[in-house]
Amino acid sequence: MDDIDIALTLREALELARAEEAEALRRANNLRVRGGSSEDIRAAVCEAQARRSTVARLVLELRGRMQ
Repeated sequence: MDDIDIALTLREALELARAEEAEALRRANNLRVRGGSSEDIRAAVCEAQARRSTVARLVLELRGRMQ
């Protein structure tokens, strides 16, 4: 696999991770708005934060490959 293929794979993974992060944030917000339990909201926020960490890692990796 050459650098271009790796960069394209990383870009696809980044798009998916961003979509998963957005969905996790929507779930957390829906729980908050609809009066979900604090434990459920906390779990949803933790999931969103984990997805954000994945996005950040992929962004850094992609930037490193493009330099």
